[in-house]
Amino acid sequence: MAHEAARAYDAVAWRLGRSRRSMNFDDVLTRQQAESLSPPPPAITREARQRQRELEQRLVIAERDERMRLEWARRFPEDMAAEVAFFAEKEEEKAAQKAAKKVDREARGLDTSPTDR
Repeated sequence: MAHEAARAYDAVAWRLGRSRRSMNFDDVLTRQQAESLSPPPPAITREARQRQRELEQRLVIAERDERMRLEWARRFPEDMAAEVAFFAEKEEEKAAQKAAKKVDREARGLDTSPTDR
Protein backbone atom coordinates (compact mmCIF):
# COMPACT_ATOMS: atom_id res chain seq x y z
CA MET A 1 0.00 0.00 0.00
CA ALA A 2 2.70 2.53 0.95
CA HIS A 3 4.71 1.72 -2.16
CA GLU A 4 1.64 2.15 -4.39
CA ALA A 5 0.78 5.43 -2.67
CA ALA A 6 4.32 6.71 -3.23
CA ARG A 7 4.12 5.74 -6.92
CA ALA A 8 0.76 7.51 -7.25
CA TYR A 9 2.21 10.61 -5.56
CA ASP A 10 5.08 10.70 -8.06
CA ALA A 11 2.67 10.48 -11.00
CA VAL A 12 0.65 13.41 -9.64
CA ALA A 13 3.84 15.36 -8.90
CA TRP A 14 4.88 14.96 -12.55
CA ARG A 15 1.46 16.18 -13.71
CA LEU A 16 1.68 19.23 -11.45
CA GLY A 17 5.21 20.06 -12.58
CA ARG A 18 6.81 19.61 -9.16
CA SER A 19 10.57 19.37 -8.85
CA ARG A 20 12.18 15.97 -9.01
CA ARG A 21 13.54 16.45 -5.48
CA SER A 22 9.99 16.18 -4.09
CA MET A 23 9.45 12.78 -5.71
CA ASN A 24 9.89 9.44 -3.98
CA PHE A 25 11.68 7.45 -6.69
CA ASP A 26 14.82 8.54 -8.52
CA ASP A 27 14.58 5.82 -11.16
CA VAL A 28 11.58 7.46 -12.87
CA LEU A 29 12.73 9.74 -15.69
CA THR A 30 9.51 10.73 -17.47
CA ARG A 31 5.90 11.53 -16.70
CA GLN A 32 4.72 8.57 -18.80
CA GLN A 33 6.98 6.23 -16.84
CA ALA A 34 5.65 7.59 -13.53
CA GLU A 35 2.05 7.10 -14.68
CA SER A 36 2.72 3.60 -15.97
CA LEU A 37 4.28 2.58 -12.63
CA SER A 38 1.49 4.03 -10.49
CA PRO A 39 -1.55 1.88 -9.66
CA PRO A 40 -4.70 2.57 -11.67
CA PRO A 41 -7.29 4.76 -9.98
CA PRO A 42 -10.13 2.86 -8.33
CA ALA A 43 -13.06 2.43 -10.64
CA ILE A 44 -16.21 3.38 -8.81
CA THR A 45 -19.13 1.86 -10.61
CA ARG A 46 -22.82 2.24 -10.07
CA GLU A 47 -22.89 -1.28 -8.64
CA ALA A 48 -20.14 -0.42 -6.14
CA ARG A 49 -22.02 2.68 -4.99
CA GLN A 50 -25.23 0.63 -4.66
CA ARG A 51 -23.39 -2.05 -2.67
CA GLN A 52 -21.93 0.63 -0.38
CA ARG A 53 -25.40 2.10 0.23
CA GLU A 54 -26.75 -1.36 1.04
CA LEU A 55 -23.94 -1.97 3.53
CA GLU A 56 -24.56 1.41 5.16
CA GLN A 57 -28.29 0.63 5.45
CA ARG A 58 -27.51 -2.72 7.06
CA LEU A 59 -25.24 -0.98 9.54
CA VAL A 60 -27.99 1.52 10.43
CA ILE A 61 -30.45 -1.34 10.94
CA ALA A 62 -27.97 -3.31 13.07
CA GLU A 63 -27.27 -0.26 15.24
CA ARG A 64 -31.01 0.38 15.66
CA ASP A 65 -31.59 -3.26 16.58
CA GLU A 66 -28.84 -3.09 19.21
CA ARG A 67 -30.32 0.07 20.73
CA MET A 68 -33.76 -1.58 20.85
CA ARG A 69 -32.29 -4.73 22.42
CA LEU A 70 -30.63 -2.68 25.13
CA GLU A 71 -33.85 -0.74 25.78
CA TRP A 72 -35.78 -4.03 26.02
CA ALA A 73 -33.19 -5.41 28.45
CA ARG A 74 -33.52 -2.28 30.59
CA ARG A 75 -37.32 -2.39 30.64
CA PHE A 76 -37.81 -6.17 30.91
CA PRO A 77 -34.88 -7.74 32.81
CA GLU A 78 -36.91 -10.91 33.49
CA ASP A 79 -37.04 -11.59 29.73
CA MET A 80 -33.28 -11.29 29.50
CA ALA A 81 -32.82 -13.65 32.47
CA ALA A 82 -35.14 -16.16 30.79
CA GLU A 83 -33.17 -15.88 27.56
CA VAL A 84 -29.86 -16.48 29.34
CA ALA A 85 -31.35 -19.51 31.12
CA PHE A 86 -32.76 -20.87 27.85
CA PHE A 87 -29.42 -20.69 26.05
CA ALA A 88 -27.58 -22.15 29.04
CA GLU A 89 -29.97 -25.11 28.94
CA LYS A 90 -29.38 -25.50 25.19
CA GLU A 91 -25.61 -25.55 25.76
CA GLU A 92 -26.01 -28.24 28.43
CA GLU A 93 -28.11 -30.33 26.03
CA LYS A 94 -25.47 -29.98 23.32
CA ALA A 95 -22.73 -31.03 25.72
CA ALA A 96 -24.78 -34.06 26.82
CA GLN A 97 -25.41 -35.08 23.20
CA LYS A 98 -21.74 -34.70 22.37
CA ALA A 99 -20.75 -36.84 25.35
CA ALA A 100 -23.30 -39.49 24.37
CA LYS A 101 -21.96 -39.59 20.81
CA LYS A 102 -18.42 -39.95 22.12
CA VAL A 103 -19.43 -42.87 24.34
CA ASP A 104 -21.28 -44.46 21.42
CA ARG A 105 -18.25 -44.10 19.12
CA GLU A 106 -15.98 -45.61 21.73
CA ALA A 107 -18.37 -48.53 22.27
CA ARG A 108 -18.56 -49.20 18.53
CA GLY A 109 -14.79 -48.98 18.28
CA LEU A 110 -14.42 -51.77 20.82
CA ASP A 111 -16.98 -53.97 19.02
CA THR A 112 -15.34 -53.64 15.59
CA SER A 113 -11.80 -54.42 16.72
CA PRO A 114 -10.13 -57.43 15.05
CA THR A 115 -10.73 -60.71 16.87
CA ASP A 116 -8.00 -63.13 17.88
CA ARG A 117 -7.73 -66.15 15.64
